[in-house]
Amino acid sequence: MNMMFTPVRHKLNTLIPHAKEVGDFNYFSSIVERMIFNGHEAHKTIPGYEKCKPEIEAFKWFDGINIPVHGYCDFKGKVIIEDKCKFPKRGRPKKDGTRSWLTTKLPDIIPEYNLTQVDFYYYATGLPIYLCYINEETFKVFHN
Repeated sequence: MNMMFTPVRHKLNTLIPHAKEVGDFNYFSSIVERMIFNGHEAHKTIPGYEKCKPEIEAFKWFDGINIPVHGYCDFKGKVIIEDKCKFPKRGRPKKDGTRSWLTTKLPDIIPEYNLTQVDFYYYATGLPIYLCYINEETFKVFHN
């Protein structure tokens, strides 16, 4: 097994899902390594990603507000990388009562609710922003 996946596989093996969640847990466990791999592939397309540190705070003091506005960038170095995992969804029930999993499509443009977040990171840091959308099949990277 690839060393990159060893910690997540170990963690999954220690979890005991609620009885109602066993099916979902088993399915997500089967795709998590592909999602991690796709996230890593997305990061490799970004100049300087290898020097970024995870979960670094970005904050900004605004005039007239006496508390800082802050958020946590997924990765920060000479660039900021924000990951958005798009997990699969359950399809409609079939005639036999079973339901399949449907891959969530990655966006063609950045949704407004994600723009607000990365706009703040840019305003707070002035660093180039990379926004990575990841699913179990592929990835898409946007850059400002």
